[in-house]
Amino acid sequence: KYLFVDIAEFRLIAFEAGEPVKRAPELHLGFQVPSNERLADWAKKFGATIKNGDEFNAFRTFDPEENCLELYCKKDS
Repeated sequence: KYLFVDIAEFRLIAFEAGEPVKRAPELHLGFQVPSNERLADWAKKFGATIKNGDEFNAFRTFDPEENCLELYCKKDS
């Protein structure tokens, strides 16, 4: 179960406590960022490497509970 709140620039996702699913890469949370520049900024903060795809560029990282998080943007942004 989860709660998702979207108010202008503020977004909150809260999850119910439980064991991580540990099914990456097929199960993950994706967050779109507005540009490749912002994606690079986030990748640097996480120490991650960006993978360039045909339509999107992205990187994945794991939270402390081993849930997979993906940040991505359109390739031409």
